[in-house]
Amino acid sequence: MSTRTPVDKTRPEETIVPDWISVSAHYFRWGLALFLLLSAALGMAGCSVQAFGTPWRSYSQALEGAEVTQILADNSFLTPEQITTERIEAVTVFPLDGLILVNLNDADLCGHSDCVYLGYMRAEDESLKEVFHTYLNPNLPPDYSLFEALDLSANGLPCFLINQVNGTDIDRYTLCFDGEEYRVEDVKAAPSGESG
Repeated sequence: MSTRTPVDKTRPEETIVPDWISVSAHYFRWGLALFLLLSAALGMAGCSVQAFGTPWRSYSQALEGAEVTQILADNSFLTPEQITTERIEAVTVFPLDGLILVNLNDADLCGHSDCVYLGYMRAEDESLKEVFHTYLNPNLPPDYSLFEALDLSANGLPCFLINQVNGTDIDRYTLCFDGEEYRVEDVKAAPSGESG
């Protein structure tokens, strides 16, 4: 009498996977692990905008829509009909200890190479007072940002640095508040290969 073992139907049959799929899966797992590791390292080690550069944010972080509309009207030749929701939504700000730097982010408000950048402070009655107004070229080498926060203040408002290309150098302007407006306190040139 022969005894037969019953077939276990709960266990699936083994399938043979082609070698190329096994190798691809192996490299995919290693690539994904490497990508996640590098992403975490870069995120913690200083590729953040806060650590170097300007953390531009939506205007709503510091301004009301009506204030942005007024800023656009005061600093452009736009008619009220041209001040659209899209133009208002494009405006970004850099709130910095009482100073609100404003980037209008609008090609129609830029010249051949320079764009207008503004700075406001809140008056005691909560209205905006313009304390900074200039045209800057936002096109800089990758290691530089247009604005940099400084650990320095004057007359109750923070000082900041502006970087601008000048031939093969970067001019680094330190600006501080004189009680009425921002003025250049210092200018240093750095070769465009060195960052600040």
